[in-house]
Amino acid sequence: MKKLILVICCLALGACATNPLAQANQACTAWAAAQTTTLNLAASGKLSPANLHAFLQADAVATPACTGTPPATSAEAAALASKVATETAIIVAINKGK
Repeated sequence: MKKLILVICCLALGACATNPLAQANQACTAWAAAQTTTLNLAASGKLSPANLHAFLQADAVATPACTGTPPATSAEAAALASKVATETAIIVAINKGK
């Protein structure tokens, strides 16, 4: 589990990428992994209502960012990566204690 969290954080922060578009792609990949984990925890009844609410708020930001129109510029890609990484970090922190 600790290795998974480390990998997700690395991806979410874009530390493994060398350009903004790659960082955005990695952030969205990390979001998808965190989203899957969270949905599995929710299905098994391991999330409190407050944690589920936090996930839904993060999902409302990250999912459209990752599934919408790809960023056209490096600045847009960097902004997307930052936004999604922030939401992913919140959800990873919530899931960590489960």
